[in-house]
Amino acid sequence: MCEPLLLKHTDKDFAGTIFRPATVCGYSPRMRLDLSVNILTNYAYNKKTIKVFGGNQLRPNLHILDYCDAVLKLMKAPVKKIANQIFNVGNENLTINNISLIVKKIIEEKISQEIKIVKTKSNDKRSYHINSDKILRQLKFKAKRTVKDAIIELYKAFAKGWVPKSFDLDEYYNVQTLKKLKIK
Repeated sequence: MCEPLLLKHTDKDFAGTIFRPATVCGYSPRMRLDLSVNILTNYAYNKKTIKVFGGNQLRPNLHILDYCDAVLKLMKAPVKKIANQIFNVGNENLTINNISLIVKKIIEEKISQEIKIVKTKSNDKRSYHINSDKILRQLKFKAKRTVKDAIIELYKAFAKGWVPKSFDLDEYYNVQTLKKLKIK
């Protein structure tokens, strides 16, 4: 709903650009543990079990450092290439099942312990992918990092204690944070 409003207010002094990132993954100082790759890695490392609800849902993914690189690319791009343009930015379109198998393999190798995958049915019908050809074609931007890279970084962050109380702190979960702030 915001996109048409933004494009409605562009003019010679304001070049609007719409940036549609895929689901972000990987370690950051302000961690999000309510996003698919991060959720599954948190469970694998800390609970030794991955909970998969449904699993056939497709999710596009984008490493957080690629997200940052895309923002910089857009900020530095010539206005004529980005004005009133919409750019999808993602890298890997994977099912939740596939992500869980990648997480399982990496975390099992890192901790030398079996990780169980527990699957349950889900009524979550959200399933989507994105195509990032336009930003490649127009700005020569292509994401460099993979879901595997994100999982390895998350493993290191958990192992070093950089993500304490990962199931208990509201700051890792946007819905809980908004509720706590009483933002509707």
